[in-house]
Amino acid sequence: MGRAVMSNDLQLVIFSLDKEYYGLETRLVTEISRLEALTFVPRTAKHIAGVVNLRGQITPVICLRARLRLPPRVDSKETRIIFVEAHDVLVGMVVDAVLEVSDIAAALVTAPPEVISAPFVQGVCHYKQQNAEHSARVILDAIVQQEKNAVALRLAELQGHIKTLAALPLFQTGTPSETTPELFIQRSRLRAIENIAITDLAGHSQANTAHKFLDLSKRKYVHKSLAGAPAFEIVVSAVDGGIILAVSEPLRNPQGHVVGVILMTTDLGKDPSLEFAPFGKTGERYMVDRGGYFITKSRFMENAVLLKQLASLPARDLFIDNALPNFFGRYENYRGSEVYGAMNYLAALDVVVVAEQDVLETTREILVVLLDPARLFAQELMARPEVIS
Repeated sequence: MGRAVMSNDLQLVIFSLDKEYYGLETRLVTEISRLEALTFVPRTAKHIAGVVNLRGQITPVICLRARLRLPPRVDSKETRIIFVEAHDVLVGMVVDAVLEVSDIAAALVTAPPEVISAPFVQGVCHYKQQNAEHSARVILDAIVQQEKNAVALRLAELQGHIKTLAALPLFQTGTPSETTPELFIQRSRLRAIENIAITDLAGHSQANTAHKFLDLSKRKYVHKSLAGAPAFEIVVSAVDGGIILAVSEPLRNPQGHVVGVILMTTDLGKDPSLEFAPFGKTGERYMVDRGGYFITKSRFMENAVLLKQLASLPARDLFIDNALPNFFGRYENYRGSEVYGAMNYLAALDVVVVAEQDVLETTREILVVLLDPARLFAQELMARPEVIS
């Protein structure tokens, strides 16, 4: 066991950040609030999220993920702002979720290992959560919300791209031999696009980046766009059989008549924006279609999508009529393990987003990194007073 670095017992606010755990002494914490609208301040450091009016006091708010150089934050209903006193100045910091307040014996707090050593790290402690189920729910709900937000952002991005392409005159009036080279150029400019295609009024595509004729006449999203509306759908790819997110727009001639459809697709298993990465030792997140099958990768079963692996039963139950759109609970999952799981039904795409983690892992001791906010924000508060003025 490492050298103890505290002389007195502590009471800590324990919170999560990028699936890791951190602690702040409660004596430094003045308030914890839900994330509210922040006012952006120009010409400030990237980790300054903005300012907020806290009972008449203009208070700076730091994105702790950015300050610690972690992956960008995706806010959820569990996101919180912890307000602390640092150098006699009130500062807020955005964290993924607040788990609990707990008493920690001084002897349990030891010097940090070199790999996480930093001036603002006071120490570390191994801690067994008082309410593991509550902590699991907070963490898993936050992960599900983050994935929902990621899907919504990627869908909006693709819709913006396809709308822009639909407005190009070449795609509205050009022949397949004229439009195909430009489709390849456009695809090369975009991120993680599987295919861009133009169909005729019959739903057939000669102009595309798949290098072959595509019969898309039975696709619901193509029918909807042929009727004059933008559309999107998660379907099996006509190119390689993978699961794709497709977006489409009607193509209109100069007279305003629909003459075809332009569409683009991204592979759910390859798009980095939709990478449902594993977490911890047993945690995984994935999406399920109405048939109850995996449509993104499984951490534990190779080729789960191709082999049509059935998902955990509670995820399949969310598709039942009149079912609630959210679920959290303890159950035996698709691989026979006892897990805690959170899930949410996305009506727009008719899919369920799932996050699961073995019960044994959620009840283990966790490593908590104890932060010193005065040192964490010393540079900003001392060298850049304009940030907080």
